[in-house]
Amino acid sequence: ASYSVYAADANLRIGLSLPPEKGKKYLARALWYFRGCETYGENPALKPLNQALAKLHLMWPLADTYVHLGSDELLSGDLAAAAGYFCHANSSEATILSYPIEHALSLRQSSGFVPGDPNKIKAIPLLERQLAILEQAHGKNGPKLESLMLNLADCYRSAGQEQKAINAYERYFSIASKTDFACPRYVVSYCDLLTKNKRGKEVPSILLRHLQRGQSIDRSSPLLIFLIESYAKQNMKQQAADTLRTLVIVPRLPDWDADVIRAEQGPVYYVLTPRPRGEMPHPASREENQTVDPFGAYSAVTKSSSSSSSSSSSASSHISFTPQSSAKTKNDSDINSDGRNAGASDSGF
Repeated sequence: ASYSVYAADANLRIGLSLPPEKGKKYLARALWYFRGCETYGENPALKPLNQALAKLHLMWPLADTYVHLGSDELLSGDLAAAAGYFCHANSSEATILSYPIEHALSLRQSSGFVPGDPNKIKAIPLLERQLAILEQAHGKNGPKLESLMLNLADCYRSAGQEQKAINAYERYFSIASKTDFACPRYVVSYCDLLTKNKRGKEVPSILLRHLQRGQSIDRSSPLLIFLIESYAKQNMKQQAADTLRTLVIVPRLPDWDADVIRAEQGPVYYVLTPRPRGEMPHPASREENQTVDPFGAYSAVTKSSSSSSSSSSSASSHISFTPQSSAKTKNDSDINSDGRNAGASDSGF
């Protein structure tokens, strides 16, 4: 909890000190970290984030905007910022993506270690002696060595002996593959060690191997989120986007149309009336799929029915569990003269 407090406060301060385009990433991170703190009332980062999006002329609090920005952060390898957007978007796409991302963040946190732990450093010679005894009794790849190899890897990491930790993890995986699937927590620890030791190019193939279930891929595993992250870190944008499309089709950013916004949300969208001093704040009332005060700290909601008939409304979002690998199936009207999809970003959409 203390880590979440420091991370939330630090990202909020950085986000407020930067221009909106650069600061929104940090505000989205703060949005996620504040969820892990014991805060009461509205999330302290939600109002500053919405104000930054308004300055960028991004329509909000629409779910399509939050989902698109969250997908951009996911495809850049920033899981915390992506989780901040998805957990505040009320849409089917956000529901599908938010849980595995939160699970992935939880796995990474649980796979952490304390550098220089004296107890673990002292345990290394004892564990190595026990390993020699078990190898004589059960062989070098006996199933009884699994837990011992994990303990050794954890102690090696704490002692700073990262190459020995990598070797211990690899030996554990060779044993676990004969009996059952390896625990995702240790897969994450191993992949993070490889990335830290400049072996990040090996990570996507390792994650794919652990995601393999016969002839298919386990799309419910949080390792799929780490696969997208590893593609992003290796600048493999197309592979990252294709993997994300196996879960959802990311909606395009809604078009900015001042006339439509004024008709749907009223002039209060442009005027923020200050509250008289001494007056107690009252919760703003809002109808379904609508918000009254755009600068309030509301979660993203889906568009109102009236916006669907306007020329500025974005295309409907559909869930797809099959990869959209080819652009030939798209309409010509969805493609600009430069070959990119309308509303697309540099991250693959």
